[in-house]
Amino acid sequence: MFDFPIYKLGNRDFEHIRWLPALQDASQADYSSTHPRILASPDRWKKPRCCGIAIGENKTMSKMSNNPASTAIETPAPASSLVSLSDWLVTADQDGKNAQLAVLRLTTEPAYISLFTDQGADIRAHYLEQTENWSGGYVHCLGAGCPACGANIERKRYLLLPVADLTDAAVKVLRVPFEKGPGKLLTELMKILGLPDRADILTKIVRNKNYQYVVDAHKHGAPNPDVMAAVKRFLERLNAGAIDLRSVVGNLPAEEMAQHERVAKRLALEGIGA
Repeated sequence: MFDFPIYKLGNRDFEHIRWLPALQDASQADYSSTHPRILASPDRWKKPRCCGIAIGENKTMSKMSNNPASTAIETPAPASSLVSLSDWLVTADQDGKNAQLAVLRLTTEPAYISLFTDQGADIRAHYLEQTENWSGGYVHCLGAGCPACGANIERKRYLLLPVADLTDAAVKVLRVPFEKGPGKLLTELMKILGLPDRADILTKIVRNKNYQYVVDAHKHGAPNPDVMAAVKRFLERLNAGAIDLRSVVGNLPAEEMAQHERVAKRLALEGIGA
């Protein structure tokens, strides 16, 4: 049985409450809060140990000759830059485990995932188009004094939900907008998230060209060992504070956000900062 019970995470930087049940009554949601709602992992799993290659310091040492007339400096030969294949594999594997979180982008092609939790990070974000100085994408709303808010750039509420991508056995973040109704991603996901055995369900998500979603319990069966290991590793790193779900959304200081082309033009039209 692929079972990941939900526990409260002992991290002082986060407020830990369930997000999805609270959204059943949107009128009670606190839209001014900037604290993420984040999932927790079983405390029966041990914290990850640091691993990697212990590399000694390569310090250049100099020593004057005992001969006062001599000014020659004795410098040891540089350490070899070669590394054994086994050590290289350990380092490469650790680098892969420490890679940044990726967003699971839904297209018209089906996505196959495992919904191992119903908890994630609750955020408010703006979408800023690509410019010469900005690659484009979502940025966190800055709350009071946010230039994007002042420019009337649409702000949306999202749940950053960790899911296991069964196509490559990696935990990724699904950006779920707070939108209810037929064909909306949140409404469709709730059909599966409400099931007690959701982690043992191969969930299939299909999006049509009109951005309507169908989420289907495609078939039952525990994920393969690679997926289970990826989820366990993700939860361990989350508990250790090594990853932050909110990191998949960009952070722009107010000054830089105000200089974004679209934001700057709208602020000028609004007469803000003139």
